[in-house]
Amino acid sequence: MSATEFVPDQAKTEGITAHVIWMTTGLSCDGDSVAMTSAVNPSLEDIVTRAIPGMPKVVVHNPVLAYEVGDEFMQAWYDAEAGKLDPFVLVVEGSIPNEEINGDGHWSGMGNNHDTGQPITTNERSAPSGCRGTRWRRP
Repeated sequence: MSATEFVPDQAKTEGITAHVIWMTTGLSCDGDSVAMTSAVNPSLEDIVTRAIPGMPKVVVHNPVLAYEVGDEFMQAWYDAEAGKLDPFVLVVEGSIPNEEINGDGHWSGMGNNHDTGQPITTNERSAPSGCRGTRWRRP
């Protein structure tokens, strides 16, 4: 006897682990992250506990919600950049600053480049994996 599926390819979809790489380093507040905790139908808890039939396993990497800090927290970003997280969705909360007009500093960053010790700017961080090199410009 086979299991009843509520959605097509339910078992296949439930076997996927999808990572949500959520950046709050845009030029705004963390209001979207905070609002996500109050969502219903589905709730964040429903999503991460797999209470919805046919949902993949969802792992949310968000600095507002995370227990991890430092390199332990940043590991998901390093893994996404190296192509080790597949699939993943990048969420950028806020606008991406124009680092071409920042002078000698930077507007916003998240994590440090292990080779140089310098902060990784939001522009660099918002183009992980296959999107590397993407230029974000205002229209």
